Amino acid sequence: MWDLKAGRNQFLGSHQGMPDRSFWYYVLKRANDTKRLNDPSLQAALRWSPHYSNCPQLDHEITALLADREVNKSWKGFLRSIFVGRTLGGEINAKAKQRSGKAWVGVSFQYSSAIMAYVAAYDKWRAVMSANSGADPKKVLDADIFSGIATSRPFWADPSAFVGTHPSLSRGPDGRDENDYERLVTYADMFLVCHEYGHHLLGHTNKFAKKFKIEEDLRNLLKKRGLEAVVFRRTPSRKEPRANAKAIDTPAVSQKEEFLADILGLQLASKSRGADRTAAVYFAMIGTICALLAEADIMDHWFLDSLDTHPSTFERIGLLLNLMPTLFHSYPTHGIGDSVKQLTQQLAGFSTACFQYSMCSRYPDFYPAPTMGQILQAFNEKTLVRAVFE
Repeated sequence: MWDLKAGRNQFLGSHQGMPDRSFWYYVLKRANDTKRLNDPSLQAALRWSPHYSNCPQLDHEITALLADREVNKSWKGFLRSIFVGRTLGGEINAKAKQRSGKAWVGVSFQYSSAIMAYVAAYDKWRAVMSANSGADPKKVLDADIFSGIATSRPFWADPSAFVGTHPSLSRGPDGRDENDYERLVTYADMFLVCHEYGHHLLGHTNKFAKKFKIEEDLRNLLKKRGLEAVVFRRTPSRKEPRANAKAIDTPAVSQKEEFLADILGLQLASKSRGADRTAAVYFAMIGTICALLAEADIMDHWFLDSLDTHPSTFERIGLLLNLMPTLFHSYPTHGIGDSVKQLTQQLAGFSTACFQYSMCSRYPDFYPAPTMGQILQAFNEKTLVRAVFE
């Protein structure tokens, strides 16, 4: 088991943090917001002491997760030893690290800020599709939902600068704004945290967690959906020799680990954490997909080259969409049909539109703009659908 205090000190020391300051103090300091830095009413909040995280919101969510009755009791002591830190620098990503008796998870604040735009885009896209269900398909798909995001991509992808979310990108239908979407973004953040927790729990970063034998349960879940081969029988992209050992298929192994961390991360992120169970499931589903869409679109990780150790985000999203009706089959229905299935269909349509627009904006000679036929196919198949010029 790791030492939480040591992990916290190591993380804060590496990322210019202090044990008696909130992450938001450094955000204001970086923005040179002297008015709020010196506001007497904010001093207590800014001098808040980190425990599980340097971000008060994440600290609250992690504390609630560790208190949730649905979380395996044997995992809780293990998770209590891992510090979760927000970072102001770095690429759009989240990382799990462990070294010398210390473990931590790092989440880029740039990533969280970008996710806000994708959450708002989902809400706008859903409203447009609903309002124009009987209208001209071209008019529906010409709605200005993704163009602002495309303009912001290079700024979000720059690890040397922090760029938040422009108000226009976080403004949704019916007057909704970032205050209305904050909860969904928190669920997206918790998917990122829980994905990295998943790496620790699955023993990808350590030997302690092998006793949990979680991989076997996830394998059985995949078998139930006929997806075992997608994760466990991947064709390795290269051989990496190691000293005094046979060549090991490291990329295939690493890709399997990412898929498993995604599944476990979604399961953990969907725990109620004191909230309404139905809302938790919905928010986790939406937040998870928006988090993956943001990373893929901004970093152009829809399809990665064959030497990369991660599977493509196109595959990752497709797998989770395929699994959602199985993961959440028992809720929430409310007697009006399978609402999890309906939400999965919406997320499949939105993901396909986002993917196709992203690829078309980058490679217009190869990828056409999304069509209504493509979106409807995604709805019916509940997964991402790819279209290229013949």
